[in-house]
Amino acid sequence: MRETHEKTPPLIRRVNYGNVKDSTLFDHLIAESSEKHQVDFALVKAVIRAESGFNPYAISRKGARGLMQLMPETASRMSVPNIFSPRDNIEGSAIPEVPDVPL
Repeated sequence: MRETHEKTPPLIRRVNYGNVKDSTLFDHLIAESSEKHQVDFALVKAVIRAESGFNPYAISRKGARGLMQLMPETASRMSVPNIFSPRDNIEGSAIPEVPDVPL
């Protein structure tokens, strides 16, 4: 992995992941978050493959960002500190949201 620092916002440290198609590069993060939040490992990995192709800097036309393609508003609601950080993005996406239901 080659680090680059050209004109990157202070909270984002760019790491060149090359052309990652399918990898075990993020498996340890997926496993950690999956176990913590009791979400299936294979499901999280499949979402990453489908949404970003394992590119932590992916940005969709609609503005979704990172491995799990979080929208900035969702990232904010889920308290994701750095939407482009693989760890933060996976962690913020693997937390099941419980809707507010009046009792």
